[in-house]
Amino acid sequence: ESSILFIQQEHADTLKALHLEINQLQKKCTDLTFQLTMHGLNIEDSDTNNKYQELKKELDEKVLLLKQKDSQLVSKDEKIKELEQTAKVYKKKYLDESRKQAEIVNKLKADVETKSCTVAYLTSKLHQSK
Repeated sequence: ESSILFIQQEHADTLKALHLEINQLQKKCTDLTFQLTMHGLNIEDSDTNNKYQELKKELDEKVLLLKQKDSQLVSKDEKIKELEQTAKVYKKKYLDESRKQAEIVNKLKADVETKSCTVAYLTSKLHQSK
C-alpha cells in the first residue's frame, strides 16, 4: 500500500508541475501578446512572429504532454484499483480458509478431548474390575 501511495503521490506531483508550467507558458504568451499590442508592434514582424510560433508550439507540446500524463494517471489509478480489489479477494479467501481450518482444529480438539475422557473412564473401569 505504501508503494501505491508513493506512485499516486509522484503522479500527482508530476501533474501539478506540468499544470504549473503550462500556466507559466500561457502567462508568458499573454504577456508577450500584451507587450506587442502596447508597443504597437506588428505581429507580422518575422522575429516576433517566430518567437510567438515557438512559444505557441512549446505550449501545445506541454498541453499534449499533460494530456498524456493525465491518461497515464487514469490508467495507473485503474490498475491500482484492480490490484486493491484483487488484494481484497485474496484477503477474504485467506480469512475464510483460516476460519474453516480453525473450525476443523476445534472440532478435532473436541473429538480428542471426548476420546481422552472415554479412555480415562474405560481405564478406570478396567482397574476397578481387576
